[in-house]
Amino acid sequence: MKYFRKEMLELTHASGHEHPCQYKMSDIEMNTEDARQMTTLENVYSYGKVPVTFRSMEELVLCKHLGGVKA
Repeated sequence: MKYFRKEMLELTHASGHEHPCQYKMSDIEMNTEDARQMTTLENVYSYGKVPVTFRSMEELVLCKHLGGVKA
């Protein structure tokens, strides 16, 4: 898993984001079964992710929704 995490962070940084939580569902495309066409995750799952404001890693570590500790 540590190698997956490293690769995911490298892709995240290469695409201009600081953290994977900054991706929107419309940012990621995947193949569909329909003649190898591409579509966004937003279209596949009919779900629009709520935007996450990224300020710092410390804020994410402390986030109660991610199991963080209280300051």
